[in-house]
Amino acid sequence: MGTYTESRNQAAESLDECIHRAMSRVSVEKETDLCRFLPGSKGHLHHFAFGKLKKTSPGQLQKLLKEHVLDKDSPEPISSKPRTSLMVKRTIEVKFKRSQINRLVDILKKSGEDELIAMLSPHQTLGQVQKAMLDMIRSKEIDADLWATYVKLVEEERAVSV
Repeated sequence: MGTYTESRNQAAESLDECIHRAMSRVSVEKETDLCRFLPGSKGHLHHFAFGKLKKTSPGQLQKLLKEHVLDKDSPEPISSKPRTSLMVKRTIEVKFKRSQINRLVDILKKSGEDELIAMLSPHQTLGQVQKAMLDMIRSKEIDADLWATYVKLVEEERAVSV
């Protein structure tokens, strides 16, 4: 049992020596800074993976260090794994009363915000749309989006009643 412990200590000393040589070769101060020079999955090796390799399979880590740092003429850092975009479309859920939606739609019509009107139109009831259409007729205006909303609501109502 003593030879197993001795060989394990010898392997650990060999790995430590290899790590220190690699650190001086690429001029880094911490062991985990060597990760930037070792390939991992889709980029350089993660520092947690470095620690795990050091504990579980020091021979493999030593092989990686020799291959990518010590035996290369000029070791270069490997770029990190590309991150997903931080631009996330965030949506906010706000609850409006029907009357508030109608007021918003009226304000948006005056300002000409067609995209926002289209987003809010499906939340109107059939009665509200009919009232808006009567107002449209009285003012002698034409609103194709309002008509499309009316048609959609009538079709939905027919589908429910069948």
